[in-house]
Amino acid sequence: MTEYTIKAYPTEYKGRTYRSRLEARWAAFFDLLGWEAEYEPMDFGSWSPDFLIRNFGGSDVLVEVKPITEFSADVGDKMIRGALGPAEDANLLLVGVSPLFAGPHAATLGWHMYAEAEAVGRKPAPAYAYWQAFPHKPAFRADIMVPQHYDPNDDAAFVGLLLGGRDFMLRGTDSFYLAHTKALWARATEAVQWKPSR
Repeated sequence: MTEYTIKAYPTEYKGRTYRSRLEARWAAFFDLLGWEAEYEPMDFGSWSPDFLIRNFGGSDVLVEVKPITEFSADVGDKMIRGALGPAEDANLLLVGVSPLFAGPHAATLGWHMYAEAEAVGRKPAPAYAYWQAFPHKPAFRADIMVPQHYDPNDDAAFVGLLLGGRDFMLRGTDSFYLAHTKALWARATEAVQWKPSR
């Protein structure tokens, strides 16, 4: 069983009190990504997701936040078993203390799983932060990319699945914008920092 050493401090963000500063930080980050994230949306009995990201290419994503820096198999299996039945075929995302900055180009938001019986005990896929640049506009659309073949240190072609919509093939790493992901995480951290009262 995974043991956590980070104490949870209830933290307010945008008028809502989150059970921990880490949950509040992820809420702020999801806002900055432009995702509609509902906090503590449901209770499956054996598992209650921390967030539900809605309208993600027609498929909702259930998110669990834990103070971890590497995948926890017991948490992943609990998420899958909890979502089986009530949320058949749901996308599941386990996130940790921050996005993980993997290689010189890419950041992973955490670990992606499906709510299906065959996924219990299976190693999850990394969930890369993928940025789609809008032509002629200084804006990006954030997505989650689950690779079928991808090496963040290699500029070779890779194939994956965008949870927001479609299968794709790209060449190169210029759609991962590591600096942009880091900057948004820093802004999310600042948004929920404790500030002494005057």
